[in-house]
Amino acid sequence: MTPLKLFGVGDRAETAQSRAVKAAWIGLLIVPSVVATGALACVAPFAAVAALAGLTLPRREALATVLALWIGNQAVGFLTLDYPTDVYTLGWGLALGIAALLAALAAGRVRARRDVAGLAIGFAAALIVNQLAQWAASAFLGAGAGFTPEVIAYVAVINAVWFVALAAGHLVLVALAERRARAALASRKAAA
Repeated sequence: MTPLKLFGVGDRAETAQSRAVKAAWIGLLIVPSVVATGALACVAPFAAVAALAGLTLPRREALATVLALWIGNQAVGFLTLDYPTDVYTLGWGLALGIAALLAALAAGRVRARRDVAGLAIGFAAALIVNQLAQWAASAFLGAGAGFTPEVIAYVAVINAVWFVALAAGHLVLVALAERRARAALASRKAAA
């Protein structure tokens, strides 16, 4: 299996198995990222998830996945981390969601490249668009001084680690699905 085959879950005709793999993939993108919100608080892996969703899912599903991550992130923040419910915090929450959606769209633009360079370009596009959108929001919401090279590098490293880990999870899902499909085909041939 080459990196060329790994990404693009939504490209083939949908079967029950491909829908199950896609559902597992979407769950893998959302659940660990929402759970990690408690540990990372202000540095959820929005760019990593947005990049992988944009690279692997049809646009509507990619945006829905990113939106689900954002809703989960906000729910954890407000319900368990006691985020204040002031205009500043609500504004930044909205800005993070918009930035993540824009990042998924940016990654989706390089989706046609199905090689490692395409993955890297998709991740870079998502990270850059995500950070630029947040920086633009800081003009209205404040906290622009927080966009230092050190903070941006920290956010980039966290997102890069998440990107690699989640991409590895995608590899495992695709390998398991292909193995299962081959076993089902072999059992059908043996029964015939």
